[in-house]
Amino acid sequence: MIKRIVFILTLIIGIQQAKAQRIFATDATWRPGYRVFVVNQAYKADLLVYKVDHNWEAKGDRGLWKMVEHSWQADHTVIFVEDRWKADFLIYFCDRPWQAGWRDAHGRSKVKWK
Repeated sequence: MIKRIVFILTLIIGIQQAKAQRIFATDATWRPGYRVFVVNQAYKADLLVYKVDHNWEAKGDRGLWKMVEHSWQADHTVIFVEDRWKADFLIYFCDRPWQAGWRDAHGRSKVKWK
């Protein structure tokens, strides 16, 4: 009985973490990953990002990011660049989770995650 409960809990936690968008952020431009530039106005951004505290709060490709400390924990790596023209896309860190998301005319992602 205890083994079955442990198995079910492990399965539930694994499924929740698989849906999370865990991000490893760095400024080391030699690393592989997406280059992003942080803008100071939401309307200038391709993606509005809200940083969450837990994996279960991050949902798919909707700009809800759980920042992790090690690259092996991450689903994606983002490299913060100092020049706008070097970026793959522009981000803005928003204040509320409901503000997060992609900002194109059709509400679809412009960037396909690897």
